Amino acid sequence: MVKVFDTLPEPGTTLDWDVDEITSRLSGDLPWYFPDDSSIDPDYAYGYWDSDQLADVTTEQIQEAWETCIRVKSEDSHYQGLLEEIRTNGFTKPVNAYISDGQLRLCDGHHRVAVAVELGIPAIPVKVSKKVKVDEDSGSWRPDSEFYDDPFNMFF
Repeated sequence: MVKVFDTLPEPGTTLDWDVDEITSRLSGDLPWYFPDDSSIDPDYAYGYWDSDQLADVTTEQIQEAWETCIRVKSEDSHYQGLLEEIRTNGFTKPVNAYISDGQLRLCDGHHRVAVAVELGIPAIPVKVSKKVKVDEDSGSWRPDSEFYDDPFNMFF
């Protein structure tokens, strides 16, 4: 069943979340994919969107940022392996989301969302937290970037 939330789920729950809805919202990684002329400062915004930054963000900017994010994620070195893993076994690990400003926002699992978009998977499992949660195996996957053993603290 594809789920669009009328009310926020309780922290600690795991449930299916509509991929189209995920990609219509702001998320932890999204600040880096906004156009340079936007009002978004990626170093400040990671995971914590505030009302000053949100005031000027349009639906079109969010859509464009997600399209860029998905394209970039699909070019990462481990993407094809993840794609084959999910194609073969489905989603064995939920993405992580947190509650911020009365909204559910993705904070970890952007590569898995990109795979879901490519494979046409309508909904994926999400684990809901009160705060930003980044898994141990997450971090920078760019070939020219360091992989962080403690990805949550790489920005703080």
